[in-house]
Amino acid sequence: MWDRASETYDTHTGHGMRDPRERAAWTDALGWLLPPPPADVLDAGTGTGVIALVLAKLGYSVRGIDLSEKMLTQARRKAAAAGIDVRFELGDAAAPPGPPASVDVVFSRHLIHMLMEPHRALASWFKLLRPGGRAVIVDGLWGTDPDDRIDDDIQAALPLRAPDTTLDDIRGLVERAGFVDVRVGNLAEVDRVEHEIATEAEPAPDVPHYVITARKPA
Repeated sequence: MWDRASETYDTHTGHGMRDPRERAAWTDALGWLLPPPPADVLDAGTGTGVIALVLAKLGYSVRGIDLSEKMLTQARRKAAAAGIDVRFELGDAAAPPGPPASVDVVFSRHLIHMLMEPHRALASWFKLLRPGGRAVIVDGLWGTDPDDRIDDDIQAALPLRAPDTTLDDIRGLVERAGFVDVRVGNLAEVDRVEHEIATEAEPAPDVPHYVITARKPA
């Protein structure tokens, strides 16, 4: 599915960050969601590398992991064109390769709702983080939007796309993985800008972003 989406993924509002206003809103948000650079960041489910490239420009050391080779091809092409150094690797974002306690931040955007076993991903991310490291999860409650449908069999296999999923459910998953200081917020400015730049052909998502930050105990 993601290989098929790779060619047009960046054209959609809320995905490709092609408008400088959207990029600026995300850059501001990332500035307060993450610790100051330099820090080692794993971008789990990096896709076409949109967030990874922004983080690298901000001074972070970034490794992007994705299961789709065609998504990574797009990411590498963009990084080369911009002269930005990011390591993009093929791998499972729910179980990223790497030694334990090797990164300062695990970041994911628009990923956790597409995982069959989100608890397994959180456990893997917890293991990869250094003591005191941070998980940053940006997503939306997509199952609440009847217009945002995917294949029924896939939909049924994804617990966080269930229509009755709540932020408390997701917070509970994060806490049960061992994280502390779990905080739930929003990206109101990003949502505002995405609706401002949306067009009839490329509408903004109707589901607002949520953001969860959490810390591995020191």
